[in-house]
Formats: sequence, C-alpha cells, structure tokens
Amino acid sequence: MTDSAACESLLSRLAAANWDDDAAALRRAASRGQLAAEYLRRMAVWAEALGVPGKGPFFDLAVMFDPAVLTDPVWMQRLEAGIGHRLGTMSTKVVTDMFRWASLGDRTKERFPTFEEPYEPMVQLFERGGEIWPGHREIEFYGGSLPFRGIAERLAQAPFRIDTVALDELDENERVRTEQLRAHPAVTHAQQVAEQRRLTRTRDPVPDCVAGGYRQPLLKQAIERLTPLSSIGDDPAYQRSALLHGCQLARAYLLRRDLEGTVETARVALGRLAEVQSGRCVASLRDLRRSLAQRQRATVVAEFLPELDAALGAVTNSPTGDDRAYGDDAGTPTELRPRRYDDHDAQFLVKALYAEQFDTYSFADSPDSEIADDYAEPSGLLLVAYAPSGQPVGCGGYRTYDKDARVAEVRKMFVTSEYRSHGLGWRILSELERHATVHGVRTILLETGALNYAAIRLYIAAGYEPIPPYVSGRRETNRAFRKTLDP
Repeated sequence: MTDSAACESLLSRLAAANWDDDAAALRRAASRGQLAAEYLRRMAVWAEALGVPGKGPFFDLAVMFDPAVLTDPVWMQRLEAGIGHRLGTMSTKVVTDMFRWASLGDRTKERFPTFEEPYEPMVQLFERGGEIWPGHREIEFYGGSLPFRGIAERLAQAPFRIDTVALDELDENERVRTEQLRAHPAVTHAQQVAEQRRLTRTRDPVPDCVAGGYRQPLLKQAIERLTPLSSIGDDPAYQRSALLHGCQLARAYLLRRDLEGTVETARVALGRLAEVQSGRCVASLRDLRRSLAQRQRATVVAEFLPELDAALGAVTNSPTGDDRAYGDDAGTPTELRPRRYDDHDAQFLVKALYAEQFDTYSFADSPDSEIADDYAEPSGLLLVAYAPSGQPVGCGGYRTYDKDARVAEVRKMFVTSEYRSHGLGWRILSELERHATVHGVRTILLETGALNYAAIRLYIAAGYEPIPPYVSGRRETNRAFRKTLDP
C-alpha cells in the first residue's frame, strides 16, 4: 500500500523546481551547502535509529524502514517528462528514494514521531538550484561541494532549522563578502589567501561547501570555449592545435563525469591522430586512457578502450600503446599474501574499490562497515596481491555466510587498473576457492555490480551460475552468482 497523495505532492514540488538555472544555483551556493549539510545530518540520525550506522548518506532509507516497500516508477517518469530531460545518476537515485520514502506515508511518523523528515533538505536543495553530482566522498553541486564526513561527526552537528529567510540571508551574506573582496584590488590577493586558510581550518558546513569551489561552472565554461577550438574547419595548418584542444576537451568532459562526451570527443581526436602525429597529443591521450581505465565498468568506456589502445599502439609502434605507462610491473608475476582486513595495504585497496564503485553507481558500502574478524582464518580469508616492487595491486576475500549450510561469500574483489586483463582476478578467486574448500565450504555466493562486465565474465568463466540478487535494495544494480565447490 503506497501513499499516492504524498508522492503527488513531492512530484509537484520537484516539477516546479528550475533544474537548469545555473545562475540561480551559483547565487545560492551557500544556502545549498547548508541544506546539504543538514541532509547529511538527518540521514545520519535515521541511519543510527534504524541500526545501519555504516550506511552512507545515499542509502535507500525506505527499504531499511520497510524492505517490502514498493514504488511505481511512473513517478520518476512523470517528473522527467515534466522537466523535459533525464536527471543525472545521483539525482535520479536520490529522487527515486524520495518517492519510495513518500510512499510510506504516515508510517514513519507513527514509529518515529519526533524525527525530522530526512529528505526535506534535499528537496529544498533541488528547489534552490537543481541537480547534485557524485564526488569522491562528497556531494557536489553547482557552485560548491560538501564532504560526507563520518556519521559521528554528522550526529554531533548542530541541527539547522530550515527557513527560507535564513537561507536567503546566508546567500546574501556570501554575496556581500564576495563583493567586498572584489572591491579592493590592492588587498584582494592577501584577503583571498587568508580566506582560503580560514576555509581550510573551519569545520562549519557552509564555508566548507564554498571552499569546494565552482568546479562545475568552470568546467562548463571550459567546454564551451574548447568546443569551437577543437574544430579544424578549412585551415589544415590548424590541425595540430585543434587536436590538442580536442584532447583537452575530452579531459574536461571526464572531469565533469560526462563519459559519453569524453568518449565521443576522444574518438574524434583519434581519427586525426595518425595524420597529425603529435607527441604531445599522444601523451595527453595516454593520460586520458589511464583515467578511463578506472571507469571501465561503464559500458561506453569498456567498449571504447580497445579502440583507444589500438590507435595509440599504431602511433607509437607498441602492441598495446601504453609503453609501460600504466605500471612498470604490469604483466609481471605477483605474489598473494593473506592479510587482515584492517591491514594498511588491504585498506588501501578496499578504499580504492569503494571510490570506484561510488564513481560508477553514486553509492557504495563504506569500507568501515565491515568487521575485520569476518575475514580472519579459518572462517574467512583476505588476500592481497603484491607487484615485485612491493606495491599492493589487488585483493579479494571471503567470509562465512551460513556456517551450518557451509556457505561462504566472496567479497572485496578488486584489481588496480594497470593490472587488469593479466589474469590476476582469476588467481585471487581460485586461491579463495581452494582455501574455502580446504576449510569445509561447499557453496560460494557473491554479488557484483551490474556494470562490472569484466567481473561478470570472470565469474561465469569460473563456473558461477547467476542467481537472484540477495543483498537488500540492490536488485537493480547488482548481479549475484553461486558456485558449488568440489570437496
């Protein structure tokens, strides 16, 4: 049973928001930062109340409240039809969660009568300037960004009473402060340095968001300026400059997390590369390739990387086109060593895995939510792969899922980008299976992201059979597998 009236009310508010007014979003950066901070605080309060303090700020709160909750996708479809375009990945997830929460109706108040509405700050953040984007452990929005921080710090944060007058006052104070800085050219630089130091030291959420600084509008301006410069036109003498601007344009799209724009622009640059023969452009594309390798779980990137490698290889007379640029040890033997989950090298890798998952799906399970002893022998195992240089380059582990049924779960499978496609993932998985078999495990379960095509191919090749996802709330984003081990 869903509350259609609450969903209809939410739809009306979101549809009335101006999602494309960049100027308004910039003017309201301070208030939007305050709203983002209040959203993080409220989500921390609800996470603690529901017994899931390890969840990040973008977990599906409604599912945690009632796993059986259902929401008609028509609400999201109506919203996007009303505003005339699709929302970005993170905005889509948050708004979908909002509709799911709204569908619970008064049940949330009946159980937690004194709690504040968790999504109200985010609704007003949208109303005051449109979308949000995924950053690295931060909320990024037009005009600023705000780090997540830990749940304890957010719980200790003072509540903010959401009031339109107070929000407008925040923006006006920020506008006045900015104008004062600009009005005194002789002391502007010194004031800016002092202000940056203040912002670096402060723990106040509003300056924190302003310090994150205008990355999205600057990238938008860069794209607007680079686009015409990357076109050759009728002047053949301009080819080299246009190609270099095209490489810079691809980088700007990537920084803005527009993978389609990145690939499309880079593909145009590749078409000119053989003719122009610019070493500077080759170096730029190699650098772009390294960055794209960390995002190859996205289909558009995974399909483009072989094309990019072939083009770079043809230009540099290298079979792979990398000239060892992606790790001097790549392809050489690695050593697998057991490590505790809280070991420094293990944490380095699982945090890299978290960052990659969050970048792809806009949410991920925090590395801090795991219990280190779950991966301790003999009931579990965590392996770290080391390059000959001693650098940790891959990991994987398993933990007991059902002791009586002798079922284990493989988790934290990760290989750094420069070591992928060298069979390291297969080695880690095989060793985990061998160890689990020796210790009496008869069935292995695992889940991976629906966009992690390389991992899905690996598991199928290793004899795993697809099963319905078993992690709550991940039915659309995860793919689950099972394998029976031979004793």
